[in-house]
Amino acid sequence: MAATESNPTNGSSEAGAEVSPVEKQIIQQIEYYFSDINLARDKFLQGEIKKEDGWVELTTMLKFARLAKLTTEAKVIVDALKKSTSNLMEANEDGTKIRRNPEKELPTFDNEFVKELIAQSLYVKFIPQDASLDDVQEFFKKNTSEDTKINNIIMRYYQDKLANQKKFKGSIFVTFDNKENAEKFLNDNKDKELKFNENCEKSLLIKWQQEYHEEKKQEVRSKRDKNRKHEGDGSDEVKEEGKKVLLELPKGALLKVTNVKEPLSREDIREALEKVKTEEELIIDFIEFQQGDATAFVRYKKESQAEAALKALGSAELEIKEVKMNVEVLSGEEEQTVLDKMKIDIFKRRQKLMNEKKGGRKFGKKGPRGHKRGSRGGNSDHQNKRVKTE
Repeated sequence: MAATESNPTNGSSEAGAEVSPVEKQIIQQIEYYFSDINLARDKFLQGEIKKEDGWVELTTMLKFARLAKLTTEAKVIVDALKKSTSNLMEANEDGTKIRRNPEKELPTFDNEFVKELIAQSLYVKFIPQDASLDDVQEFFKKNTSEDTKINNIIMRYYQDKLANQKKFKGSIFVTFDNKENAEKFLNDNKDKELKFNENCEKSLLIKWQQEYHEEKKQEVRSKRDKNRKHEGDGSDEVKEEGKKVLLELPKGALLKVTNVKEPLSREDIREALEKVKTEEELIIDFIEFQQGDATAFVRYKKESQAEAALKALGSAELEIKEVKMNVEVLSGEEEQTVLDKMKIDIFKRRQKLMNEKKGGRKFGKKGPRGHKRGSRGGNSDHQNKRVKTE
């Protein structure tokens, strides 16, 4: 399931007075899940629709948090979808499964498709941290014309380790129905000092999502170069080792496990995931997790193995020692952010080991102040005796 709370806005058209507000929300939510834009990044749902000619069990859909908040009954969902005018979804005869209309051909989820989405998306910052997705939807309804459609809003979160909970960053990615409407909103408001509401002190910062990504990449490069300069000795050997690290981490190999609780350990997570069997052997390369953390990142050895592991699990949930956790495949910006951090951490560890090996400290070849043993600083036996008598 998606790592960030997402939802369409200005969703499906109302079928008339018979459509209740809750039914309208259900229609919007289901049609969002099966929309081009969500399926492009939702690896879990992509896997589900491949299993049985596109059909997905409603018991599976009801595990999605935002849908479950609206209803926990399959019949309510089916009844609502029957009132939709978009013709995007259909239910089976006994009302236990739904699927995207086969006539609505799925897009090719390649790099070009992702680029097109990013090209019509904006980054918006300085939204109140207590704002909800509904608040953000209402803001765009008020500040866009009736013929402007918002395809997607991604609320950006971070994990507060001290509070052990996810918190809203105060920034979003918003995808318009086309680049022209995104550009119009940007040009109309970037210098307007537009505020999210009357209680906000800061005006919204609005820029292209691609521009934001480029700035973050440059920031990561600058930090990496600074760390290299600070910790490295500039040798060609260290530089080559660093380059090797930066090229090694595969894409599609990261699982994010959330809602981790005591008494689970890193080894518990490893042991549970290593029991997952697929045609290809899945090798866990590294697990980033500290006791007490609510989130763990599991990195597999080869590209796309995280998706294979999730598919083999058969669910986006993992239960260990009666602790139920959510599991998802990382992709897009979140995957890149985690990989960049891992690359830097690997580089630092390898560089430290190389420096220790060169200096001899790892094997105790130097004294406590850098004096070589046996030099005029006095031999170690004599120094040890002095320590005892003093």
